[in-house]
Amino acid sequence: MIKILKNLIYIFFSILLFYLYIPSFIDICKQVFKESEIIKYFLPALLCGVILIKIMIHRRSWFILTSSHESAHKIIAILFFSPIKEYHVNSDGSGAVVHSGKTLKRIIAYAPYFFFPLSSFLIIVSLFLKKDILMFFILIYGFTIGARITIILRDLKDFKIQTDITDYGIITSLITISTLLFISIGILISYLLAIGSLNGIKHFLFFWAF
Repeated sequence: MIKILKNLIYIFFSILLFYLYIPSFIDICKQVFKESEIIKYFLPALLCGVILIKIMIHRRSWFILTSSHESAHKIIAILFFSPIKEYHVNSDGSGAVVHSGKTLKRIIAYAPYFFFPLSSFLIIVSLFLKKDILMFFILIYGFTIGARITIILRDLKDFKIQTDITDYGIITSLITISTLLFISIGILISYLLAIGSLNGIKHFLFFWAF
């Protein structure tokens, strides 16, 4: 009964957040796509990231792909103060992260399906960059987003056998993950509005204040 109630709460808030952020997401996308100077660098770089991962999947480079998946678990677990007990990445595509935290376990489990570790790191680094190399940043930034989205979609393709998803109920998990991924992409795109500051992200997350 408690598990059903938790799932209903996750579903309710996921749908609510998705609905609330749709106008903000559309507004952010419109503004970013008006910036032709940014888009002409960002979109080709994003496409290159997609192509690279597609090639890696075709060549069955599972070690790198699994490392990306398990690292997302690991980073979010650390950020949520859940000590890591085990971290395994195998060349056959299998892997596992075991942590000791008991709170927010579900979010840690969902991390590989919405969290963009490298892109998030680049945002932090770019806050200290000089403006004359921002276009170079956009190229790397777009590349990492394209690559990560492709990995996420590849993992979600096997959602029926992903224990991260099945342990909490497939329907509940997919609804929650969809909203978290939607908001994550919104944050990443909104950063392009004001590279070098967090104003774009604030505009997306706190749209009612603007």
